Amino acid sequence: MRTETTTRTLYKFEELPEETREKVIENLYDINVNYDGWSEGIIEDAKTIGALMGIDIKNVYWSGFFSQGDGACFEGRFDQTRGALKAVKEYAPKDKELHRIAKGLQSLKPFGIYANVKHSGHYYH
Repeated sequence: MRTETTTRTLYKFEELPEETREKVIENLYDINVNYDGWSEGIIEDAKTIGALMGIDIKNVYWSGFFSQGDGACFEGRFDQTRGALKAVKEYAPKDKELHRIAKGLQSLKPFGIYANVKHSGHYYH
């Protein structure tokens, strides 16, 4: 039996020369997004989190993220939900921004508020 050992020198991105950083970005800019279904998991997660907060997301629109005016939005319905903050904290315990949003939606007065969410215009923000 024979054993071979390989030694490699590894660098953090910040340790690379600027020219090398640019080449790395150019070579890898589309990693994990160069197939049609890359957004499905993100959209499903948004629908799951929305449902925990009382938001029934029906349609999701997005135009990519390559230039000013691009972005994402959704249509659906919001029905104020008791226990939203607790549910979101259990689902995403480290996401403080989601906790803040869920707390705000849960605390709207009077309780029982609902809203339809519609998209209009040319941009998806």
